[in-house]
Order: sequence, then C-alpha cells, then structure tokens
Amino acid sequence: MELSDAEKDEVRHACAGVYDASKSIRVLTHLSWSETVRKEFFADGARRLPSVEYPPIDADGLVSRLESLRGGFHLPEPIARWLNNIIRHLEISARMLADCGKPSFTDWSRQLYGAPRDELVDAGNSSLDLAMRFDDLLEEFSGIDLGGPPAGTMTAEEVARQVREA
Repeated sequence: MELSDAEKDEVRHACAGVYDASKSIRVLTHLSWSETVRKEFFADGARRLPSVEYPPIDADGLVSRLESLRGGFHLPEPIARWLNNIIRHLEISARMLADCGKPSFTDWSRQLYGAPRDELVDAGNSSLDLAMRFDDLLEEFSGIDLGGPPAGTMTAEEVARQVREA
C-alpha cells in the first residue's frame, strides 16, 4: 500500500496523539507493590492478596481523550483498524487500572489479556497449557548439575599483562 505524503503526515499525527495519551497508562508501574508489601505477602506464604491503595486514574478522561482521537483521523482501512485496536486496548487498560482492587479489575484484565485457559491465536493452546509445558521442560533439567561459574584463577597482574599484550 502506497501512502501519499498527506496520509503519512496524518499517520504520524494520529500515532503521536495515541502515544501521548498512552503515556499515563503504565500497567506494571501502576500495579507494582512496594518492597514492604511484597515481603509481607511472600512471608505470609502468598495466601491472600494484600490490601493496597493504588493511585487514582482518571479513566473517563483518558477514554474521552482516546475516543476523540479515534474520530479525528481518516486513514486507509488497515491503518485505521490497527490504530483503533490500539486505542481500544488503551481504553480497556485505563478502565482496568481505575478498577484496581475491585472485582471488575479481573473482567477488564480478561478482555485485555484473556484468561489462563483461553485459547491462544494458534487455536490449540492456552497460556496455562504453555506454562505447564514450560514447567515440565524445566523439570527435566532439575537433576542436572550445570555447575557454577569457574573460580577466578587469574591475578590482577595476569589480567593487566594480557590486556597490554592484546
């Protein structure tokens, strides 16, 4: 597909707008626990989720901003579909982060990432299937001693001599 210079400019402008809106949606940063919370969680055997105050997110404002971007570009179909898909994922991400600690968080997360037993695009596996297979593969190596790194056997003088020679 060949784009005109005007279409290329519009793609750049649309992408810049989407990127700018996306900067406030940092899923991992938003969801990360402090070191104290992590230590307490694992010290307790990871039996129950901790009570955590997540920073507020203006999901409605972000979604409005993203919706205005969606209506603001007139691009060829595959590019428009791609951008609209990104915008949709950002909208779901914003809603998910706004609902941290609530049951609806899981619903948003499933829309965005799927559930462990959901079939992946290869139409034959789920994330859980792949994780279990990976775990089985790692288990096969559990009895093998791969050894540690070799002990340092060179003195600083020997390293310096080799560096000078090189």
